Amino acid sequence: MTFKVDRTPGVSQQMPELAKRAKARRIHDAYGDALRRMLHHLQDHPLEWGDPESHTKHPGGLFCHGIAWPLFVRFAVYQAEQTVVIFDIKPLPSSPLADA
Repeated sequence: MTFKVDRTPGVSQQMPELAKRAKARRIHDAYGDALRRMLHHLQDHPLEWGDPESHTKHPGGLFCHGIAWPLFVRFAVYQAEQTVVIFDIKPLPSSPLADA
């Protein structure tokens, strides 16, 4: 089963900033690889990849988080709708993308 992956407007704003940082810190390839790995996991097996946090207000949804170095992602899985929504993507504190 393949899940449709969507993101909130905030994530759409976070991603270009992270890409800019990755380029400046010379880890643009690692950033791109992390995004591809993350997307693969979210499309193919989000519940197995992510660690559950809590249920969403929308019935049947589950908030989770996952790590694809150097990124941390928080997302919700709506299994009945076969949809994943990314709510937050940020650098891991120990990664080169983290604020110095």
